[in-house]
Amino acid sequence: MGPILLSIRRYRGARCPGLRGQRVVVVAVHRGGDDGALLETDAEVGELRPDDLFEFVQVVRRADGTETTTWATSDARPDELGPAEGVWTARVETTVVFERTTRFERSGRRV
Repeated sequence: MGPILLSIRRYRGARCPGLRGQRVVVVAVHRGGDDGALLETDAEVGELRPDDLFEFVQVVRRADGTETTTWATSDARPDELGPAEGVWTARVETTVVFERTTRFERSGRRV
């Protein structure tokens, strides 16, 4: 069996209709459902189990034609994702850090 984590697959589930048929990248496996262990390496995953959940991000194409992943994650049962089509080799960002600045800070004036 090939790699699970960072594998590129097609979403074919029904819980996220807008993602149906879209390419996604598996970023983690939750063993035992939502309250189970978070597995972040293929060695930890081993063989997939029926109660495993894949955590994944969507692959999107930028205006310049390059591909990246979204920062928002979703989850799916193993049967809701198609077979691996390849391995994602670029960086995957799954969080967004917001920096709050005031109007005065952006203008360079002292507050």
